[in-house]
Amino acid sequence: MMSARKPVITLLCLLSCLLSLISSSAFAATERLEVRIRSTILNIRETTSTKSPIIDVLQQGDVITVTTTGLPDWIRLDDGRGYISIHYVDVLSRTPVIESPAEIAERTARQPEPAPITEEPAKAPTPEPSVATTPVEASEPEALNAQAQTPESQAAELITEETATTEVSPPQETPLQAEPESTTELSAPLQQSLTDNQAQQPDVVTPDTPAVCSVSSANSEMTVSSIATTCRKNLKTLYYEACEVAFNLEFNSSCDQAGEVSVTCSATVQTTNINQTDKVAELQQEATIYLKEKASSRQKLLWMPATAQQQITDIQLRQKLCVLN
Repeated sequence: MMSARKPVITLLCLLSCLLSLISSSAFAATERLEVRIRSTILNIRETTSTKSPIIDVLQQGDVITVTTTGLPDWIRLDDGRGYISIHYVDVLSRTPVIESPAEIAERTARQPEPAPITEEPAKAPTPEPSVATTPVEASEPEALNAQAQTPESQAAELITEETATTEVSPPQETPLQAEPESTTELSAPLQQSLTDNQAQQPDVVTPDTPAVCSVSSANSEMTVSSIATTCRKNLKTLYYEACEVAFNLEFNSSCDQAGEVSVTCSATVQTTNINQTDKVAELQQEATIYLKEKASSRQKLLWMPATAQQQITDIQLRQKLCVLN
C-alpha cells in the first residue's frame, strides 16, 4: 500500500515545483532599477529603437528610476516619458517587480515588434552600352541642307536659337565667320518680331539683398561707467613715484556684425615738488577695441615722473575722460 502511494506523492511534488517555477518566472519577470546617467547627454526615445523619435534628454549625473523591459539593451523610465539605453548608465540598486500575467501581457503589447531583416537581392550586373560608330556618310545630307539655306534663314535661326543650352557647330563648308554682317543687317519683319518678343518678356525682379551692418564708431555708443585713480608713494622718502588712471568703458552698437572701434583716453597731471614748483603733464592713449553689439573694456593711463630723483609732494589729476573716435 505504501509502495503504491510513493509514485503519486513524487508526481505531486514535481507538479508543485513546476507550478512554483512558472509563477515565479511570471510574477518576477521585471526589475526596478535606480540608475545614474554616465554619458554627457542621453536621449530618451519614444520606443526601443535608435531610429525612434527623441522625446527628451538626460544630463550626466541624473539619478532616476527605471524598469527593465525584457530586452537586453533598453529600460523604461518610470515617469512614462520613454526608453533609454542601459549601456550608458550605472546601476545603483535593483528591486524585483511582481507583475500579474495581465500586466505582463499589457507591457509586452506596448513593446514594438522588431523590424524583420530582409536581405537585399543581389543586383544583376548592368551591361555596358555598346558605342555605336556613326559613319561619315551620314553627315553629308546635313551638310547639303546647310549649304542650301539662304542668308535670311541663317539669320532667323541665329535669332531663335539664342537661348539654346548647347551650341551646334556649323559645317566647315559654310563657316559663320565669313558673314558677320548677317547678324546685324536684319530684315524689317525680323526686327519687328524680335522687338515684340522682348516687349512681351516680363521684367526680372531681383530681391533686395540686405545690407551688412558692421560695428563701427559711427553706429556705436560708449559710456564711462567708472574711473579709478591709484597713486603710489615711496615708503622710504614718502614722495610720489607714479599714478594710474583706469577707465571702465561700456559699449553698445546697433549692428550685429563684429567690428572695431577706436577710443582715446586722456588726463592732465599737475605735480608739485619739494621746491614748490608746479609742473603739468598731458597723458593720452589711443586703443582699438574689437566688439560685437555690446561689450566692456578697461583702459589704463600710467604717469611716472621724468626721473626717479624728483621729489613730488603733491599730484592732481584733472580732465580725466575717454572719447569714441
